[in-house]
Amino acid sequence: MPEQPSLPVTSDKVWVSLITNASYLPGLLTLAHSLRATHSKYPLLALYTPSLSPSALSAIQARKIPCLAVPFLAPRSGKRYDQDPRFNDCWTKLVVFQLTQFSRVVCLDSDMVVRRNMDELMEVELDEPAASSSAGAGAGAGTETETETGSVTTRKRLFAASHACICNPLKRSHYPPTWTPSNCAFTAQHADPALAQIQGVEPSRTLGALNSGLLVVRPSEVLFQEILERMDSHGEGYTFPDQDLLADLYEGRWVALPYVYNALKTMRREGVHGAMWRDESVKNVHFILSPKPWEEVDEGGVWRGGEETHRWWVEANAERLREEREMGIEN
Repeated sequence: MPEQPSLPVTSDKVWVSLITNASYLPGLLTLAHSLRATHSKYPLLALYTPSLSPSALSAIQARKIPCLAVPFLAPRSGKRYDQDPRFNDCWTKLVVFQLTQFSRVVCLDSDMVVRRNMDELMEVELDEPAASSSAGAGAGAGTETETETGSVTTRKRLFAASHACICNPLKRSHYPPTWTPSNCAFTAQHADPALAQIQGVEPSRTLGALNSGLLVVRPSEVLFQEILERMDSHGEGYTFPDQDLLADLYEGRWVALPYVYNALKTMRREGVHGAMWRDESVKNVHFILSPKPWEEVDEGGVWRGGEETHRWWVEANAERLREEREMGIEN
């Protein structure tokens, strides 16, 4: 069990974001600002590993963001993601399932920016963890029980996430061959963009790939131990570490959120999912892949990029910097 946060956290429902190195510090700080700017009533807790530099940790603490040290997680096999080094730290995100001091945890990648309040994620209906666990059962294996009234209670709501976009628009050769537009859950939503803003596609109707950039979790030691066991026994075979593990271990047992909560920046592009993307509906943008928006800002503070979603991050970051200057916080 991780130690207690560096500052008191009075809410039993929290946002959390993992940071393992200083290169993601601008992202984390701007994420925290965006949650405040959209008037979330829940605190952000920064999870950090021993690899984070003391100066980066001090910068987070200077902004009164509670911090919690967590151990680095990885399979016993020691698998390395040399083609995608960013994935080497992703296993550690799974520690959110162990944060049982909280009744609800929503994990956000630090390369995100929140554009609209999404506190409703703290109320997404999820199963009682201890009653729901049957790891490896797959979809529909002993997950339904009849009540006295004859209604059906489904045990298929262990956590919530958005689907992964599996179009592979950059044609990365090491991605699975099944990652094509015709197999992507979002392609099926092009015909009804209005519905796509409010409803995710049932995982059983898709390949079941999820994106772990946003996870809505009811922490459970039982689930966490199952996850650790699967990580050690199957981790070597996963292309995308934490999210492949969750999709495999809990196949058909997670809630699909609409894309607006984890809007991958590539989805907005013409020829990907521009047909369903609506700027005015998006609540949280995920700046997957490189470059990150903050990497396009030069030493003089001038943004040298051109992608519209990156402009949104740059604007949020500028607001953060203005606010911090007024508070006497040095960048």
